[in-house]
Amino acid sequence: MRCVAVNSWLRTAQSLIDRRLNIIQGILVGSDYLEVLQHAAQALAGEKVDLPRPGAIVTALLQAEKAAKQDKLSHLPQQLLGSWRLGFITGTKKSRQRAGIVLGAGRFLPTWLKINLAYTANAPIADPPNPEQPPGAIGTILNQVQVGSLQFRLNGPMRFWDKNNIISFDFTQMTLLLWGRSVYQGYIRNGRKKAASFHQQPLKEQAFFSYFLVQDQFVAARGRGGGLALWTKAPEVQPNVEPFQPHIPPGESANSM
Repeated sequence: MRCVAVNSWLRTAQSLIDRRLNIIQGILVGSDYLEVLQHAAQALAGEKVDLPRPGAIVTALLQAEKAAKQDKLSHLPQQLLGSWRLGFITGTKKSRQRAGIVLGAGRFLPTWLKINLAYTANAPIADPPNPEQPPGAIGTILNQVQVGSLQFRLNGPMRFWDKNNIISFDFTQMTLLLWGRSVYQGYIRNGRKKAASFHQQPLKEQAFFSYFLVQDQFVAARGRGGGLALWTKAPEVQPNVEPFQPHIPPGESANSM
């Protein structure tokens, strides 16, 4: 009986070891892609768990995207509000064999580089949607890059496209902070006019992220350029997205900006 018990324990232990190796090495079967991404998100959040290899995460992201298309998953804009820290990205490169874009190698962002993406609603979002409100015109986007005491922020309008799980956006203002104090703030690239006309623009003319996986603690999306990215939930970032009125030198008009 003791030998039977030992053999049973050894088989269980081997099964657990094989499963952990599958997660680390990216040998994905069935719905294991979600477990791989959960482990990646936990590791990026600072938990003491095994960090999957970049290749395993790329494979898991592709499987998650495929599953979302097959199941025709639909997400709510409320699920994406808040702040998300970028942890993993894939590059893209042009294929020489055929036209189009193919994924490059995936990589983790270094811990000293903090890139946060925050979505804020301009007004409470109706659930179900209010037909009297403009479809998807829900708020602002903030992208913050922080290295040490230096913060670089871009913000502007954003829109959630319900049928596509897409958030489109445009960066129209820039802020530079040093030790938490603003040293520069202003519109960029004719930002005042672009912000005013943003919600009249078609999706094909806007930058966007297409979200195919939305969880409480992490989200994943494909950008307009074709790359994939994984974000983890982060503490709220002060958005600083109030319309900025820059100083206008004498003799110049606001329309010239």
